[in-house]
Amino acid sequence: MSGGRYHYAYQHIGTLADDLEAELGRTPAEPPPDARVWSRERRGWIEGEEAAAVLRAVDAERAWLVRVLRAVGKAAHDVEWVDSGDYGPGDEVEAIRAVRALLERAP
Repeated sequence: MSGGRYHYAYQHIGTLADDLEAELGRTPAEPPPDARVWSRERRGWIEGEEAAAVLRAVDAERAWLVRVLRAVGKAAHDVEWVDSGDYGPGDEVEAIRAVRALLERAP
């Protein structure tokens, strides 16, 4: 059967990771000096180098999220295949532990 128990939901997780990663590639390494971002906390615009620093930090956080999503997608895949009878019970544990390890190392 090759999966299907959960309607291949793991594929959506992988697609999200792919889409986020593609967006990361569009952000310039050094945002322009006239960069500005809205600060919900300040209720106003942040500009210049401060805005560039925010954008760099956002990219780093999103890159981490992509890594987590890829690990979660692998775990979801393995769980789905175990529950569909394509893998044996316990074959999903390594992937689940990989997710746990990523989250335990989170800043």
